[in-house]
Amino acid sequence: MTLSLPRFTNWKALSKSPSNRSMKSSKVIATGELFNAVASVFNFIVSDLIGGAFTWSATKIWSILVAGAIFAFNFNWNIPDEDLEARFKQAEIAWYGQLGSAIGTSLGWLACGIVPSLLIMSFNEAMGSQILLSVGEEAYEEMISELSLLINMGVRNKCNQLMAEMFIGFRWLIKNAANGLEPDTALGGIATKVFQSFPKLKESAKSWGDKGSKPWVLSQKIEEYIESLPIEQKYQEFFEELLDSFGDSCIEAGYVVAGGIDEFLANQSVAQAIKQQPNTVVITPNRLAPNQKLILHGTTEQLKQSITAALANYQIVDGKDIGIDLGMPLIERAHKQISEYVITLFLKSKQKPPYGRDAKQHQIKLNSANKLKFTDFDKVIRALGGGGKDGNLGYMYGRFFGRAQMSDGSTLELWCDTSENVKTRIEAIAELSEATIQTLNITEEIKDYQRKKIEGLSKDIYRVYPWKVEVIRKTKVYDDYGKSFNDTTGNLKSTKQGYYDHSYPYTLELWQGQEPANWDAAMAELTKLIPLPNPI
Repeated sequence: MTLSLPRFTNWKALSKSPSNRSMKSSKVIATGELFNAVASVFNFIVSDLIGGAFTWSATKIWSILVAGAIFAFNFNWNIPDEDLEARFKQAEIAWYGQLGSAIGTSLGWLACGIVPSLLIMSFNEAMGSQILLSVGEEAYEEMISELSLLINMGVRNKCNQLMAEMFIGFRWLIKNAANGLEPDTALGGIATKVFQSFPKLKESAKSWGDKGSKPWVLSQKIEEYIESLPIEQKYQEFFEELLDSFGDSCIEAGYVVAGGIDEFLANQSVAQAIKQQPNTVVITPNRLAPNQKLILHGTTEQLKQSITAALANYQIVDGKDIGIDLGMPLIERAHKQISEYVITLFLKSKQKPPYGRDAKQHQIKLNSANKLKFTDFDKVIRALGGGGKDGNLGYMYGRFFGRAQMSDGSTLELWCDTSENVKTRIEAIAELSEATIQTLNITEEIKDYQRKKIEGLSKDIYRVYPWKVEVIRKTKVYDDYGKSFNDTTGNLKSTKQGYYDHSYPYTLELWQGQEPANWDAAMAELTKLIPLPNPI
């Protein structure tokens, strides 16, 4: 004879939230929190579906494990079937109450919010539209909140109903085997072998879950065991607090570990997206105007987001008179020429690390850097006042300011202690550029008036030392304006005009005064030939 699992058509599982009580609690956990570990799985699944996203993470998995551990320590494993059934009826009533709340909320917003807004639109469309927009947003949030709670309760009910039937059925199998009513064929005879080895366990299993049975809660049993130890009360308190703090710290540490895993995986995902081969997309939004183009460059994921936004922006400005500059070719409007390489030279008021907060920092930006020169470490370090056997000597910083106008339209600016040093230093740094100096203006900061009264307003004179160099490469991704007529020959020649993609800054150290071991390899990678991609 095969024992069938008991079934109750009126069982409803629970609607209460998982328990947060500690192991030290001496009260029996409410049965309404039955099997919250499994219910938590369905709970966050439904929440994510309502939110429009369904993702697993280490933090969510750890939350499920924590809920399962709390359940195992605080659940009354000796709860009678009658008590379960009574609480299921209460859970069913609570669910119907939530159903009424959800329907009432929806009808309230519909009758007192949406319908009046539509009536107002019939005689004042502008006012009605604005009110309907505000009411609609609030109504959506309220109804989605109620619906989410309703579905969560329903899913938890169904989950607990299934698990409760499995729990009761398993308990009946064990009790029948202990009482000798049925052989435990469903368990493969394991229960019989265990009972033969542990007779006391067999006696306990005969009355497992009988009405009026004494509750059996693991957290209580641990507490009772500690209190029964033949030791002083202070040591009992010691062990109780040890276990309690261990549990809390373990849970907290687990969340930190899980968060670290999620953060690492997220960073890996971002890094993988960055490393993806970028593409260039050329869009002609208006077929009647083939010369109007939208050029986008990036990875596949970046383009998915940008194409829609670019087309939407085009529709907004299409046909609008917002100025003659809009849509003008870059070659006709650009003043400063495109620089394929831009380097930034950083200096510190201390010669070597550790710098600390007291070390002042300065930087010099150079456009149109010549890759045959800035890749030479000796040329870079000498331009900043060092090099050779002397190493990192730097130069004197002060109140004389120099601004050189370069032939590419950019400016080269720095401060020195004298006008002669300003001229010398600007000329040395300009040697690293493809552009040449067109004009040079040098001014002096006078320490008078407010600068004389307030400390910190005027420049001090001190030595600055090379610290590092930062290189940014701009790679051409589209050659829409890549050729122009040569004035002398009348032939077409390549230009730097076009559309460029900026690389991430690459930094190399200078403070040692000697060429770093990775200098040549890094510069070779930065300046390697990159073919112009074919637009999609």
